[in-house]
Amino acid sequence: MIEFLQYNESHLKIRFDDFGEEQDISEFFTFFMDGYRFVPKYRSGLWDGKIRIFNSRLKTLPKGLLRIAIGFCKDRNYSFSVDPLLNPNSNIPDKEILDFIDSIPVTSKGNKITVRDYQKEAILHSFKTYRNILLSPTSSGKSLILYYKIRYHIDVLKQNVILVVPSTQLVEQMLSDFEDYSELNGWNVDENCQILYAGKEKVFSKRLMISTWHSLNAMSKSAPGMLQDIIKRTEVACFDEAHRYSANVVLDIMSRFTHTRWRTGTTGTLDDSKLNKLQLIGLIGEPYQVITTNKLMENGDISPLKIKILVLNYPEAVKKSLKGMAYKEEIDYLVGTDQRTNFIVNLANACEGNTLILFSFVERHGSIIYEKLLKKVVPGRLVKFVHGGVDVDEREEIRQIVDSEKNAIIIATSSIFSTGTNIPSIENIIFAMPTKSSVRVRQSIGRGLRLKSGKSHCTLFDICDDLSYKAYRNTTLKHMQERVVIYDKESFEYTLTTLNIPGMTY
Repeated sequence: MIEFLQYNESHLKIRFDDFGEEQDISEFFTFFMDGYRFVPKYRSGLWDGKIRIFNSRLKTLPKGLLRIAIGFCKDRNYSFSVDPLLNPNSNIPDKEILDFIDSIPVTSKGNKITVRDYQKEAILHSFKTYRNILLSPTSSGKSLILYYKIRYHIDVLKQNVILVVPSTQLVEQMLSDFEDYSELNGWNVDENCQILYAGKEKVFSKRLMISTWHSLNAMSKSAPGMLQDIIKRTEVACFDEAHRYSANVVLDIMSRFTHTRWRTGTTGTLDDSKLNKLQLIGLIGEPYQVITTNKLMENGDISPLKIKILVLNYPEAVKKSLKGMAYKEEIDYLVGTDQRTNFIVNLANACEGNTLILFSFVERHGSIIYEKLLKKVVPGRLVKFVHGGVDVDEREEIRQIVDSEKNAIIIATSSIFSTGTNIPSIENIIFAMPTKSSVRVRQSIGRGLRLKSGKSHCTLFDICDDLSYKAYRNTTLKHMQERVVIYDKESFEYTLTTLNIPGMTY
């Protein structure tokens, strides 16, 4: 007999009569960590490269994995029992939630907005169970969904809420969104909300705290007592862009919220890694698909997307000399090639409408693109450069300024502007240094899908580099092929054009 027992709000306890069954469940929840072969501890023989989700010493499992553990038992015909205290259902009547939604009018930039049916369904689902992850793509109104959920917890259930976002910029943006939504209904954001990051108040003194995981992690080292006070006061935890929270340090902090019963994550997509998915499900909850990007396009709720894959061809002599190079060497060559940078600059300059260029390397790439564009654009055209060295207030100011422009160019690091940043006026996106990460690709695309008056569509320029020679295929070319798989899976339409790079001798 296997018994699943209440332990705390982060983990459940498992009691076994048979050691063989314990070994089976331990093995079932054991996975090789992505990239384990490159970890020094593995290479030195000090670690086997595996992550064990089941704690064999404490006999505990992340609480959100209960359903999967029950499925494991059923598949093997193992007898099991479940503690009634592990019941995930909250039993709050749907009508109470819907009446609450209807009683609170919301606005966007002063205009009253209507809560869509799928958004109401998402809010309802977040209350059906104590733990859940809402899978809802960019521009589906995740911040509005969180606003109503948090308002109900604060206004009706009288609970303290912590809302975790990936960056300080998104802390400010979320606070700004909540102020925008509250303009008509009169909810006092200053009285109810506080923000936590460097230089901000660290005592949980209001109903809602909006923070980053970086801030909470820093507190665990510099002010553990203050963090413990936050943990004790938190009755509801919400995680925006939940796919970003799979790092071990984040999961460790998250697991400390042992008294926090209510947990909701929002994200456009989960990582393809099975390990990362299970870790997030375990500590937040089961995923629920709110709506898809394709459905949003069909409904006219987001901008149509045109993807133009531009395959840059290189001279045969260059391809031959670079054959077999390591990935880092390939990246070094691409970001250091002046003709390629000029191509990106000329493409951005030729784009009409607000344009976002996403890059990866500040000094070696982004700053060079920025300087070249400043010399290239017509006088008066706004060009902004956003990277980790730009403080959060300035980033927020840039976001708001650009959203009122019609022909601006933003050069931004993909780590900062690919996730969550809300600039509905973006009409063109250029992948200056693309990635194979499905999460990063989808999130980057999302920057351009939001609706804006006068905006007919968004164009994504996916720049790919063909350095293949005979049977050899370079890494970034393979990454492009993996992005095409994502485009096909999302039913995005795309064209593929091969171009010689101006300035190179063929």
